[in-house]
Amino acid sequence: MQSALSELGVTPPQSTLPLTAPEAPKGKKEDVSAYREILAADAKFLSAFVARWRERIASVTHARHRTMLNVVLGESLEYQRLFDQAAAGFEDVIGRRTGGVARVGAVLPDRWQE
Repeated sequence: MQSALSELGVTPPQSTLPLTAPEAPKGKKEDVSAYREILAADAKFLSAFVARWRERIASVTHARHRTMLNVVLGESLEYQRLFDQAAAGFEDVIGRRTGGVARVGAVLPDRWQE
């Protein structure tokens, strides 16, 4: 990635901003609307990112670098679509349950269960 960006004359910035997110709602029934603004902001950020870089990437002469950077843009657009759908209230953005089975479950307290 650094080689491809250096061909454009760009140095990747050092991240200095901490990631912030609101406190997650407590209880069994989460209010998914609490995340709508975050999801919409992320989708907007990704859209601006792709718009800012698309033309610059077209000028990259090294084919492998250009292809890799286009893959990054494509993945960014895919995440933008996912965030837009989630912000619109769709709960099945990465898969749909079959057979009308109700959604149940929770995050496990530990990564590894024996």
